[in-house]
Amino acid sequence: GDDASELDNERAFVIDTQSPVQVALVDQRKDEEAAHRSASFYLERALQPTQSGTYAIEVTSLKPELLAEEPLSSYAVLICADLPPLADAAVDAIEDFVRRGGLLLWSCGPNTDPAALTTLAQEGHLFVGTFSYPDADQSPGAHWAFLDESHPVLAPLADPPSLYRSVTVDHYLKLSLPAESPAQVLIRLANGDPILTVHALGAGQVWVLTCGAHASWTTLPLRPVFVPL
Repeated sequence: GDDASELDNERAFVIDTQSPVQVALVDQRKDEEAAHRSASFYLERALQPTQSGTYAIEVTSLKPELLAEEPLSSYAVLICADLPPLADAAVDAIEDFVRRGGLLLWSCGPNTDPAALTTLAQEGHLFVGTFSYPDADQSPGAHWAFLDESHPVLAPLADPPSLYRSVTVDHYLKLSLPAESPAQVLIRLANGDPILTVHALGAGQVWVLTCGAHASWTTLPLRPVFVPL
């Protein structure tokens, strides 16, 4: 600007000092468990592909039993990876986080209890709809068949369609939504079952990934669509 010196009136470069996005990744990984077996293995590597230096996203691993004690307001995103039923205090902490503007991604898996999620939904906590196990005759290897390209997050992944249609699902939780559900279905299987949904809660959002993000349930983490998603 205009001052006594002309030396600072031009800029040779600009440094972006914006802080990394703070993400809390919650799973029940045991210390002796092999890393690649944990529910958050692929999520963690997609979010933070470099092990050294600075990155646009900073990931903090949390244990589910510490959720009620952790100051969740310091995070922008909370990812819960294949968690068993949580204590009431932990549920309250997560709901408060979302209602204050946080984003929750709930990724299902073999430890996820559909009855517990349904109870929370019925009580007006976090979720909407009814969760259950798919019918026994549901064949494994079902493909993603629909992706809502009108959503800004998914629009870049819609073309070519093979980007998402190549994803197969062996296991998932069936989510049945009421006719007037506030949840938007962003991804579906060919049979119409939702795979990814989002709904508003207070000032924040709740995203539910019914097929999880581990190779034991789906090929999603092995496909090019995973990292940008």
